[in-house]
Amino acid sequence: MVRPGLHRGWRILAVTGCVVYAALAIIAGLDRMAAGDVRRRSLPDWPYAIAAPFEAAQSALRRGDPAGAVRQAQTVVRHDPVNPRAISLLGASLLTARQIDAARDAFVLAERLGWRDPVTQRYWLAEALRLGDAARAARHLDALLRQQPDVPDRDTLLRSLLIYDEGRAALADRLKSDPDWLVPFVAQVDRLDDDDLDARADVVQRTGAGHWQCPQAANLIDALLAHGLLDDATTVHRTVCPGESGLVNDGHFNRLASDAIASALDWNLARRGDLVITVNPVAPHAYSVAISNTAPSTVLAAVQMTTDGPGHYRVTWQSPETSAKDAAALQVAFGCDSNLDQASSGSRSGGSEPRYAADLVVPATCPTPAVRFWLAPNHPVNLADVRISRLAP
Repeated sequence: MVRPGLHRGWRILAVTGCVVYAALAIIAGLDRMAAGDVRRRSLPDWPYAIAAPFEAAQSALRRGDPAGAVRQAQTVVRHDPVNPRAISLLGASLLTARQIDAARDAFVLAERLGWRDPVTQRYWLAEALRLGDAARAARHLDALLRQQPDVPDRDTLLRSLLIYDEGRAALADRLKSDPDWLVPFVAQVDRLDDDDLDARADVVQRTGAGHWQCPQAANLIDALLAHGLLDDATTVHRTVCPGESGLVNDGHFNRLASDAIASALDWNLARRGDLVITVNPVAPHAYSVAISNTAPSTVLAAVQMTTDGPGHYRVTWQSPETSAKDAAALQVAFGCDSNLDQASSGSRSGGSEPRYAADLVVPATCPTPAVRFWLAPNHPVNLADVRISRLAP
């Protein structure tokens, strides 16, 4: 899943450098985070003797006065020596003042007094990264994100572990407990680059099925497709989306019947006023799609992208409770261009439950062909049991 890159030795050095850099960046941001802690709602409830020096320490951090921050933070701790927020503020101030050992002592105490303090979790996350302890780093990041799943630098924090194999494995272990940041991990991916998307796909695969619902992963799947990471997109879809899969997904429309949101690798129905579409059960775990077109021309009704690639294919389907004349009004295309000229109504086989089949060629320039069903006006049809098979050239 994660693409091979540098020679192993150089890759280890590169990853180690990235991890150390990430740790230093997290530590460098601790003073800024501590300085912003004044926005918390609990602060106005503190006595003035604590709140005033607390705000003064934050102000000193913001203006780049570490010595002043340390003095004010020490005053806060003298008034409230068992408050983890006060002690973590002192730790961040000491760290900014380059009093490394004293800062560590403060964060050791802060961690003992309360794991919910985000500044403390950030410090120990950075320390774990610096020491190369992926499991411990993931534990502290998990603790932080459980409190603040939408923290602004969440992607940067996650990247500090996503950049190497042990980090991805550790994140997967934390995600298996279904924390609050489970859904944002796959849903909020719009600004990620290829490497980040690839790494998240790897983590999803390691986490396994039963944690996300298919619609929750739609953004990640679509982003992977948009970045050309086709294998990753397919792997995420098969991990997260239950039910039948193959050259076409959800051929019996089970997910279509239940999911309000779909990725491009699932069925997407046209939304227009002159097209009426309903999904109806026809058997246990099987549905048909009833389509009626009142537009003056043939329109696209349903589409699903695949990662099947170029080649020769046969698309087959059923049209239950549909006359042969109406069924002939339904045409199918399989390719990258949404072009009615490339669609075929298919040939009808005999039997009590006839199938319709169309043999179609996907050119070499099309890595992600989509199956598209078009319907002519005034011919209501039912579409069911869609299948795609690969043919010999």
